[in-house]
Amino acid sequence: MALVDNQAALLIKDADSKEQLWSETFKLLADKQQLNSLSENIRTLAKPNAAKEIVDVILEVAGRSERCFPVRLNDEMETGGFFGIK
Repeated sequence: MALVDNQAALLIKDADSKEQLWSETFKLLADKQQLNSLSENIRTLAKPNAAKEIVDVILEVAGRSERCFPVRLNDEMETGGFFGIK
């Protein structure tokens, strides 16, 4: 619901999907202004480093300070070594 609340997505309830999904999809595809608005709004909610942030929290909770598997950062590969061994 956060995406809908932030005007970054449209909601079609499951119960209504059979009747509304195709018509709403084609209506949206024809409305470039609404498509652009949804795109801009979703972009403001993006978390480009979400995977890294999640891994960092998991490692912090697990009591580890280094990764034991490759992580892609800024199109370069960083590694903490295999099982923490460098």
